[in-house]
Amino acid sequence: MNFADPNGENPLVTAFFGGVIGMVGGAADAAYHGESSFAGIWAGAGKGALIGAVGGLTMGWALPAMGVGGSGAGALGLGGRVLAHALAGGAGDIGGQTVARALDWQQEYDPKQTACAMVMAGAYGAAAEGAAILGDRAGRPSTPNIVKSGPQDPLVQLRPPAKAPGRWENWLIYPKEGLQSSKGGLFKDVKLGTHGEKGSAYLWTIDNRGVNIALEKTPFATARGNIVHSNISREASIAGEAWFTGPKQVTINAGSGRFGYGSATIEQWDAAIALWKSLGYEVNAIPFGQR
Repeated sequence: MNFADPNGENPLVTAFFGGVIGMVGGAADAAYHGESSFAGIWAGAGKGALIGAVGGLTMGWALPAMGVGGSGAGALGLGGRVLAHALAGGAGDIGGQTVARALDWQQEYDPKQTACAMVMAGAYGAAAEGAAILGDRAGRPSTPNIVKSGPQDPLVQLRPPAKAPGRWENWLIYPKEGLQSSKGGLFKDVKLGTHGEKGSAYLWTIDNRGVNIALEKTPFATARGNIVHSNISREASIAGEAWFTGPKQVTINAGSGRFGYGSATIEQWDAAIALWKSLGYEVNAIPFGQR
């Protein structure tokens, strides 16, 4: 199963980094309290790693539960997302302390430690959100047109999914999972197939990166067991399905419950067809509203 972690919200990834941080902290704490033997410091590191991993796992589950990540993050606002990180950090620390007390490694609950964890997680959230905002601005073209047809291009306006993403459906995939993006030129090493064939179907979206594609059957931890359109783009102008029927031939539709013909316009569909053609493809476009 592939997991992506664009925002530090994947429980498996936050558990890993929590374990690493806890291991370093546990070793340092053992040395600070007079432990000088390798075995003693290693034992402290192991305890810290376990506690940190539990805390990271708890934080990773808490963030998406509070709506952080993907299009759901927009409803919270910047302050709300930072607060959510702080609360998740507190929840993670409480989880870690609970394990420590259950294993008799800690006698009493320490509220100051939880407060410190909340401050650190909130600071991390503020830094991450700030970096995301700056990165998004840096990634936008100075003249916002994708098909290069003028400032009124119908593909310029991006929007969040028409339906709220389910669990794991708001985490983006990256090239290591098979994602490709293009503003000019053919996609590489695509799987050829025929229209309607499930095993060769690609999902496509259009955003500031151009046309983005990934095999629909890319394994992912959604309820479907594979990716959906919101795993490719947080916001898009239009999206659908594609089948590469030859090296330079593609059949596309606007079938997407998140960005497709249910919420997109015919003008966006026509512009999307033009963009696909500009990549170098002979396009067989399924009529708008059909699959």
